Amino acid sequence: MTRLLVQPEDGAVPLLDAIDGAERTLDLYVFRLDDRRVTEALGRAVRRGVAVRALVAHTRRGGAIGLRRLEARLRAMRVKVSRSGDDLQRYHGKMAIVDGRRLFVLGYNFTRRDMEHSRSFGLVLDDARAVAEAGRMYEADFRRRAYVPEHGKLVVSPFNSRAVLARLIQQARRQLLIYDKRLSDDLMLKLIEAQAGSGVEVRVIGAVPRPLKGVAVVKYPGRLHVRAIIQDGRRLFVGSQSLRREELDDRREIGAVVSTPSEVSRALEVFQRDWAAGDRRASSMPQLAPPSAPPLVDHRSVWPLLRHRP
Repeated sequence: MTRLLVQPEDGAVPLLDAIDGAERTLDLYVFRLDDRRVTEALGRAVRRGVAVRALVAHTRRGGAIGLRRLEARLRAMRVKVSRSGDDLQRYHGKMAIVDGRRLFVLGYNFTRRDMEHSRSFGLVLDDARAVAEAGRMYEADFRRRAYVPEHGKLVVSPFNSRAVLARLIQQARRQLLIYDKRLSDDLMLKLIEAQAGSGVEVRVIGAVPRPLKGVAVVKYPGRLHVRAIIQDGRRLFVGSQSLRREELDDRREIGAVVSTPSEVSRALEVFQRDWAAGDRRASSMPQLAPPSAPPLVDHRSVWPLLRHRP
C-alpha cells in the first residue's frame, strides 16, 4: 500500500492513528515537535508497552535550546532518546516507522503549523524493502554509526538524492511539476532549464533564484512547506530535501519516489488547484494523457555520487 498525505487537508489524524495503532515499536526522526496531540499519543504508546524511540536533531535554525528541552520532555515520558551526530550539517529528515512494517516519509514536522496551516505532503509506505532500509538507516543514525544505503528504495541525502532527482528530471518526456521554495542548486537549475528548452512543460510553485527560460513560476498564496516533483503524471517524489546544494549534499534528508496511479493523480490535482490559486491570471493547466512507453526510472543508488562542483 502507498498513500499520499496532503496537508492541511489530512491534518494530524493519519499520524495519530498510526501512533495509537502501534503494538510493539515506534521509531521517529524528530526535527520539530510542538503538537500536544502527538506528544500525548506518544505517551499513550509508552504506557501500553510500545518501545518508543526518538532521534532528535542536534541542531536547527535558531539554535539547539529548544531541541534540548524537547529531549528532556520526551525522556520524562520514558521515550528512549538519542541525539543525531554532528557529522552532517543538519539532520532534517522527517520519518516514522511503526512496528517495523509501515513507514511514514514526511515533508512536514510534527507541528500544528505544518500539519494544519501549510501546504505539505507525506507518504505512507508498506513496501518491505523500503521499510527495512529505513530501519537500517534509523538504527545507524540512532547509534551514531556509519550508514550507507544498500539499495535505492529511499532517496537519502547525502547519498543518492542528487543522482535520483537529477535522473527524475532528465527522464521527463512531457511535464515536470515542482513544489520547491528553495530551488537553487546550479546543476538542477541547468537540468530543469534544459528540459524546458527541449519542449517539456515545466511549472514551479515556489521560487527560483533567477529567471529560467521556458519555466513558469508562481508563488503559493500561503505557507509552503513541501518538496515534491511530479514527472509526466506518472511518478511522484516527496521528501524533506529541496533542490538546494546543502540539502542534496550536506544533510540527512529523506524522501521517496512512488508511481501508484491514485496517489500521483491526487498530487497532480492538488498542484493544479495550487497553481490556479497562485496565479489567478493563468489559464487552467492542460490535462495530459500519460506518455506511451515511459522510460523506467532506476532508483538504485549511484556511486560515485553525481555532484556538481562549481
